[in-house]
Amino acid sequence: AIAGEPSQTLTVRSTRHGPVLSDLDAAPAGGNSPGPVLALSFPGLADDDTSAEALYRLNHAETAEAAREALRLHVAPQQNVVYADVAGTVGFISAGRVPIRRKGDGRVPVPGWTGEYDWTGFLPYYALPQSVNPPSGQFVNANNAVVGRDYPYRLATEWPDPSRAKRIVEMLGTGRFSVEDVARQQFLPVRRQRRECAVHRPVAAAEHLQHYTVMDCLDKGHIGLGRKKRLVHVLDYPLFYPRGDIWVRCCDR
Repeated sequence: AIAGEPSQTLTVRSTRHGPVLSDLDAAPAGGNSPGPVLALSFPGLADDDTSAEALYRLNHAETAEAAREALRLHVAPQQNVVYADVAGTVGFISAGRVPIRRKGDGRVPVPGWTGEYDWTGFLPYYALPQSVNPPSGQFVNANNAVVGRDYPYRLATEWPDPSRAKRIVEMLGTGRFSVEDVARQQFLPVRRQRRECAVHRPVAAAEHLQHYTVMDCLDKGHIGLGRKKRLVHVLDYPLFYPRGDIWVRCCDR
């Protein structure tokens, strides 16, 4: 109930796949909408979600192995976790409960009454992307793909651009760094074209909210008309872009 307002009764319907989302729309006079409803399947909605316990145990882990064991309990959303202990062990795991689908990839609504798109289980913990003590001594992740094309399971249908991760790899090289070194890296200006189709123009600070259109890119000859494009407008960001400049990327989709 809301303070000062009369109590209301809300009806929340659920299917074997999860809660019904289409009920959020106002129902027509006379009851629920006829025909199929839209339900959401999400591991984080399961009654046995132990993600909170995983976080508690992770915060109390004293060794790398204890951290790994804590993350077994993490359900959703899937997280890329890098951990280390005072003994020198470093590790990475993309922890979470990942469904195995009988059919489809989860991007669009599918018939829920036939069973052909049902989940058949979840990836076992050992099958999740993970590594301990790599030869390089480094783990780099900036939301880029954490698996290669030969990975036998589907974690995602699309991955963000890997430019940030590539830049981090370049900065790290094979050296050793202090906390102060890493702090300085956050403000290193870099003048480099992140994509072949990048459009660069020095701008004054007052122009930092300038928007470029696809026509700007066409006029400069950086993209053609034959392929679908999306325009990514990048604001001044000192890790990759020098202060006072804006890079606009017209990227293939």
